[in-house]
Amino acid sequence: MPEYARLYDLLEGITGRFIKDRERREISDATFMTLGVALSVSLFGKYALLGLAISVPGDALASLTGKSIGGPKVLNGKTLTGFLAFVVWGGVVGLVLDAPLDFLLLGAAVGIVEMFLVKWENLVLALWASLLALLLFYPTLV
Repeated sequence: MPEYARLYDLLEGITGRFIKDRERREISDATFMTLGVALSVSLFGKYALLGLAISVPGDALASLTGKSIGGPKVLNGKTLTGFLAFVVWGGVVGLVLDAPLDFLLLGAAVGIVEMFLVKWENLVLALWASLLALLLFYPTLV
């Protein structure tokens, strides 16, 4: 038995039900997420934090909501309820940061792009949300 076989079996037991079939053959979504976060922070600085506050939890919430509640499929197997969860999450972040409309729009814009993406979703969403945050908030955070 190779020396890493036991470690692999342990990790497979913990994460196996969360890993998509394609991630067993290709680079995982977690790798793309890490790359997206690193690039976003490098390129957009403090604005990346605003974008990532929407994209990272929003994507997870949209996925969980879409899979658990279901609803009409919109694009690429993604549901309307998942998209709405993204928008609502944007509004929640906006309420906390005292800019509800801005973040509601940011959540909607990121949620719309999320519905079109299948591959490299986590990389693109992090960068897209961070760029939008820069465009929305640049004059006010300088």
